[in-house]
Amino acid sequence: MQAHVRPSLNRLQKGAAAGLRSAASPSLCRAAATSSVTPDGSDPVLVVGARGVNRPSYTETGASGRDATVDASATLEEAQAKVRALYRGFLRQIPQMRIDFALAEDYNTLKAVIRDQFERNSDIRDPQVLDILIFRGKQELNEIIAQWKSRHHILQYVRQFEERLHQQGRTLAGRKALTADGDVSEAQQAMRLRKVLEWRQKRIIPEWVVSWSHYEKWRSEQERLFQNFALQNGLFTAKELELNRSYQQRTNAAENSAYQCHLM
Repeated sequence: MQAHVRPSLNRLQKGAAAGLRSAASPSLCRAAATSSVTPDGSDPVLVVGARGVNRPSYTETGASGRDATVDASATLEEAQAKVRALYRGFLRQIPQMRIDFALAEDYNTLKAVIRDQFERNSDIRDPQVLDILIFRGKQELNEIIAQWKSRHHILQYVRQFEERLHQQGRTLAGRKALTADGDVSEAQQAMRLRKVLEWRQKRIIPEWVVSWSHYEKWRSEQERLFQNFALQNGLFTAKELELNRSYQQRTNAAENSAYQCHLM
């Protein structure tokens, strides 16, 4: 009995397998052949490539291979002219950039940031290298205009600029500390730079104030506005304002002198 049952079971299994092979469509076979495993190690995802299956559409950008080519400069002067044109292009985009990315930094601050990025490569004299940098700069500008860049990406440039200012201040202060006969003006410059950065972070001064000369210009304008307001409203007399200005100048001179003695 067992000898007759076993062959019949084998015939049934073979018949079922043949039926499955005949019922399997070519599209499913191709799907199984083109299966892939997801990066996280989960179940494989079948990529169906059969006819009649809707494939995802693509967006026509109108771009061509020429967009990825570098326009070679014949001379260094030609490359430098392109650099200046690119720099002006970035400056023209600042007002719209502040709107598109909701930047709190004003025009002068962003201008200083852009200038800092260009000055990082100011020592390059090879036209071919400049052409590559110009190509990358144009790509960056076009992506900013198209808003393909994020606000965080733009703010990274601002943070790099602020960090460079901090580093310059630390370098100047360290140079003075290491050399007894160093230039005192460098130490003063480092002190002023640290003050400007600290006041900007605390929002005591506007964002466009990025140097001591900017601060002095802003402070003189604020003093003029206050004096006009005080005189018009009878808060102080002209003589009292003059005495206050003289006292402030003596105080600032004493503080600077004490700082210089501390460095010595």
